[in-house]
Parts: sequence; C-alpha cells; structure tokens
Amino acid sequence: MLPAYLITCFLSFNSFTSQGLFSWILVFMRVTDEHIRLKCGIDALQYIVFQKHLIVYTVIIFCLSIGIVLPVNYSGKNGE
Repeated sequence: MLPAYLITCFLSFNSFTSQGLFSWILVFMRVTDEHIRLKCGIDALQYIVFQKHLIVYTVIIFCLSIGIVLPVNYSGKNGE
C-alpha cells in the first residue's frame, strides 16, 4: 500500500487522473521519474523506482515459475 503522502502526490497529477479500480496502474507506469521528483521529492522517487524494480523482478520470477517449475510439478509421479 502506498504511503499517504504518495497518494496525495499522485492525486496532484491532473493529466493522469481517470476512474476505475485499477486505473492507478496506468498512472504508475506512465508518470515519468522527473515528474515525480519535481512534484513529490526525491524520497517518493526512490520509493517508486524501488516498486518498479519489484514489479519487474516479480514478473521474471513468475515467468520462470510457470515455464520451469509448473511442468516439472505436473510431470512428477505422486507416490507411484
């Protein structure tokens, strides 16, 4: 969950506002690092860059899990 100061900072991005439950994902991916630094400060920028790296890491691990671990799991014999 985003800290309160980041939520208020993101709400200040008038050009990125939209409605919907998952609309924050598009805002998160479209907003530039320079825009975050100017509007919210260097601490918010570091937090957002960290979150973006976590998303990339999670996608890589997910692809490896689906591509390698899942087929190995299905090919195993359960007690036979």
